[in-house]
Amino acid sequence: MAERTDREILSSLKGFIFDMDGTLLESMGLWDKLYADLFAEDGLTMPDGFSLAVNHLKLSDCAEYAVRNTPIRMSREEVEEFWHDRALEAYSNRVPLKPYAAKLLSLLVKHGGRIGVATALGEDLFWPCLKQHGVAPLFWSGTSIEEVGVGKDKPDVYIRECNKLGLRPSECAVFEDSHIGIASAKKAGFFTVGLYDAASAEHWDTLKYHSDLACRSLRQAYYAFKNAYSGV
Repeated sequence: MAERTDREILSSLKGFIFDMDGTLLESMGLWDKLYADLFAEDGLTMPDGFSLAVNHLKLSDCAEYAVRNTPIRMSREEVEEFWHDRALEAYSNRVPLKPYAAKLLSLLVKHGGRIGVATALGEDLFWPCLKQHGVAPLFWSGTSIEEVGVGKDKPDVYIRECNKLGLRPSECAVFEDSHIGIASAKKAGFFTVGLYDAASAEHWDTLKYHSDLACRSLRQAYYAFKNAYSGV
């Protein structure tokens, strides 16, 4: 039997699971600032590599990492509250979607796709952000790593969201800018779409290695799927 073409594979997918920060949202710069502001509040400079070390973790684990591995003098609870309060305001009012995000989501739904979220953000952050941009109704469901209890170095968050969509991993694509997340999703049997983000540019080659489809932008992903659907 002949192997399926890329167009046939893309058009056959039924579910689409999206990361938020750096994938759908132009938000990685926000977290870099929030991390740096915390250390500045304590009279310190943010350690090199801190952002990349914690971006795949839930907020409480980020706070725990900061307390255990840096000179920060705040408690874990104080660190988490500092970040959460500032993040909630930003996600509810200011964090923008990446270009072509809404167009891609609408295209996938138009062709019968079930859309989900798999993110390190808590539900109290990602749903207000999707609502403020008017795209929340396009989503079938959402899952935070807070719900599954482990970071994206394990595929649990993608598998839980896939179950919510009522699908199998082989029927779903995972969209990620994290090389850690994309690798675990790939091992779990998902079709993987790697998205470039400037904040993680140094890991682009690794991201591409674990991606079935590597895209420099959501615009590129949009046209890849649009072209695939044109042949259906």
